[in-house]
Amino acid sequence: MLNNASKKVADAALALGKKAANQACITWFNQPKEPAMMKQFHKVK
Repeated sequence: MLNNASKKVADAALALGKKAANQACITWFNQPKEPAMMKQFHKVK
């Protein structure tokens, strides 16, 4: 029972983290960038 609850909490935290990461990514992409930075970023991806 406790295990199941903690798994749900972990899943929720993970989902929240993914959402925050996506939002940060979108914000970053919406800002004007240097083309060199974009190339560097795509290389990392």
